[in-house]
Amino acid sequence: TPVGTKQSWIQLDLPKETSLNSIEIDEALAQPKSRVLKFELQKKDGESWTTFHQGTELGDHFKTSFTPITTMAVRLNILEASEGPTITEIRLLPPAKKP
Repeated sequence: TPVGTKQSWIQLDLPKETSLNSIEIDEALAQPKSRVLKFELQKKDGESWTTFHQGTELGDHFKTSFTPITTMAVRLNILEASEGPTITEIRLLPPAKKP
């Protein structure tokens, strides 16, 4: 994002309805601390967005798990940043298959 950006979002569109229960996010230039100060993860429900996780700093390698969701799109909504956010990778992970 450009220098001075304090809010932004990125949307990941999935090819079909997908079940997810964890996410990993890598933030470049997170040293000595994360540029992201406040964020939320949202899933698309029809034409609206529903927040399913809220947090503060991301850092070099952020990981979190949550109650399983099913959606066709996920959005990382950065609500507050100290400087332009530098997200390099987002990995959406499905629930582990039960034997």
